[in-house]
Amino acid sequence: MGAVKLYLVTMGSRGDHEPFRALALEAASRGHEVHFAHTTDLPLDPDVRYTEWSLPGSLNQLIADQGVSVLKALKEYKTLWEPTLQGIYDTSNEQIRALQPDVVVYHPKVQTAPVVAHEVGSKAVIAEMMPMLTPTREFAAAGIALSMPG
Repeated sequence: MGAVKLYLVTMGSRGDHEPFRALALEAASRGHEVHFAHTTDLPLDPDVRYTEWSLPGSLNQLIADQGVSVLKALKEYKTLWEPTLQGIYDTSNEQIRALQPDVVVYHPKVQTAPVVAHEVGSKAVIAEMMPMLTPTREFAAAGIALSMPG
């Protein structure tokens, strides 16, 4: 199999970014054309052998500014979280459309990535370091009830 053009995209904490960076480094070392998009939570590295794409915003900064209160996050969703997430979605969508990669490897938090990947004819591959957000036949997504109390 020859070299492929990969677009990797993630957002979140260091735990969401570092595995994608490791994948980008490994794929680039094997001769693939790698494009890695991430938020400012992970600093750009001018010495890497792949192309880095910046996504707007910092989830770490949002959490630092408002704390870890779920209630506060819900109350401030429309004014803080939604614009940040929408900026990330819009920017990564534009990048995928411009690059038209062979494969889009995405963190499940970047919910629009598989839709746009398929739109441009790319394969979409979800990458979860700990499969907590994607249900399977055997297990529900962690923290999500199988049924609502009635």
